Amino acid sequence: MRLEEFSRWQAARRSAGWRIIEQEWRPDDHYVALDVDDEPIRLRGRIDRIERHDQTGALAIIDFKIGEKAVDARDAKMKRSGEWVDLQLPLYRRLAAQLGADDTTVLAIVSLPKATAGIELSAGEWTGDELAEADETARDVVRRIRAGEFGDAGRVWYREGALAELAGVGFVGLAPEQEGVGP
Repeated sequence: MRLEEFSRWQAARRSAGWRIIEQEWRPDDHYVALDVDDEPIRLRGRIDRIERHDQTGALAIIDFKIGEKAVDARDAKMKRSGEWVDLQLPLYRRLAAQLGADDTTVLAIVSLPKATAGIELSAGEWTGDELAEADETARDVVRRIRAGEFGDAGRVWYREGALAELAGVGFVGLAPEQEGVGP
């Protein structure tokens, strides 16, 4: 059923002028250099799909997600604090720079949720300043790794999905908010 609904979505997308130019795409050398304090780091990734609009020439980088519910690309930035928590789409534009990707490129997620009536494109719609902030966040992550600073690792408790099951959340011990409760 997901594929049937997806085929309708794809037909509408093509009718709107978007043409697939790359699928499962990687840069020529399989990485691009991300400069961090004059010491580059290799940025690797594989982009699910890159499209170009027939009339405008605009590029769109699309990541497909299959899951229980739809994913919103705008959730890459935390709503309250404004901090970046998911750098995948902003970094994809750096990977695809050799194809012309820049701050105007559409960075989007297409969810194929269990409820098939909800297939749609969710674009990040970030400003150039926000994307520059994402780049700097990525550089800060590299700086902390190089300095051996892993203080934030493990603070987030995942309560849903396969990772929670593998970690035994709900099966072994108490959740963090319950620690210290009881006898």
